[in-house]
Amino acid sequence: MVRDIEVASFTEGKGFALVPFAEEKVTSYGQSPYGGNRVWAIGSKAKEPERIMEFLSWLYSPEGVMEANYGPKGLAWDIDESGKPFVTEFGWKALPANAEPVPAEYGGGTFKDGTNQINNMTLKLKNINPDTGETYDYNLWPSTLNHDPDPVTKSWREAMGVITAREYFVKNNMIEVSKPFFTTETPVRSLPNCSKRLTGSARLLRSIHGKWSSPKTMPNLASSRKR
Repeated sequence: MVRDIEVASFTEGKGFALVPFAEEKVTSYGQSPYGGNRVWAIGSKAKEPERIMEFLSWLYSPEGVMEANYGPKGLAWDIDESGKPFVTEFGWKALPANAEPVPAEYGGGTFKDGTNQINNMTLKLKNINPDTGETYDYNLWPSTLNHDPDPVTKSWREAMGVITAREYFVKNNMIEVSKPFFTTETPVRSLPNCSKRLTGSARLLRSIHGKWSSPKTMPNLASSRKR
């Protein structure tokens, strides 16, 4: 209901838009040299580890990233004659994960039911797809940005002289990159006092671990923490 009201307001030319102030800076964390906190692993007892590795390699390929996020080529997205990606008419109804009925030739059911359910990630969608020269994120494709913009968006673009907020911040040198959280230096060892405190905390947790299962022991836990 709220979303419907928002869409209706923007269509009528009413809504909120970005108005940066002169001293504003947008922080970009960049890429960590050690990657993220997501890990893929192949079990030691896997019967066909080679096939699993092939699948993982495909997930990281341009084709794999596109299909894992948006389904097969030709359904919600496609490539035009110039090699650029665009959202299909079906895609405007289905993306990002709406319960839009899928044509029988693609397996039927709904688009939402067929979305990727793997609880992990590969490449950031902001990365550039080498096959198209555009990002993997369909929201940033030129074909998407120029697809029937509402009056609020049109007015904002005319006033700011750009198409997106990112373009404005880059154009006006308002983006700063934070220092990496990790370096190649050897980690500093914990101070002796910190080690003692951690060891004492671990002993306390072990001593009260068996009491956590019963709500009746909560007062005892509280008194233990005070001590």
